[in-house]
Amino acid sequence: MSYFKKLLKILLTLLAAVQLTACSRTVQWEEEVPLNTGETIVVKRSGTYTYESESGNPLKFAYRPDWRSTIEFTYKGKKYSHTDDAVLILLAIAPNGSPTLVAEAANHDWAWKNKYNCVTPSYVQFNPDESGSRWTWPDRIDSWLHNQPTNLIFGLVPQDASGKHLKSPDRVQKNQSLTVMYKELRFIDPAYSENKCQRKY
Repeated sequence: MSYFKKLLKILLTLLAAVQLTACSRTVQWEEEVPLNTGETIVVKRSGTYTYESESGNPLKFAYRPDWRSTIEFTYKGKKYSHTDDAVLILLAIAPNGSPTLVAEAANHDWAWKNKYNCVTPSYVQFNPDESGSRWTWPDRIDSWLHNQPTNLIFGLVPQDASGKHLKSPDRVQKNQSLTVMYKELRFIDPAYSENKCQRKY
């Protein structure tokens, strides 16, 4: 009897694992990124689509992006890795030679979840530590980032683009529906203000 219970437990565990795997799909891609220094580097990116119901219609299921994603790259011989649910829009090199990542602060409630101060412009800047894998953000972005053109694909690529090497024209095409409507996604707009931020007290 004990043997049967153990076998049943193992089978149920395997079934649950298979169901979880079937309910999500990982996308991975390489992306050419033109930097503000005139260099172009290739970054590796990945994220997950999860099979879930629509909030307004629980009977309608589809693969939807999980906004937590990863970007990995090497710059000047050093490796960097960043994972977060902020939707990155810019990778730039600071005057001190260190890479910096920028996201629109209010996108997917990042500012609210992280109690990010209400600032103008409404972006968040991520700076790496010595390890290249831990990132912190200052109270506001540095002024050298103002007016820098965005250079990253927003969010995740479509599932059929997984495994592909994407170039600048691919990025422009993927982002076009948003950049046409929102100038704050075309470049870091120093006047951009967002009313969904969260004040620190």
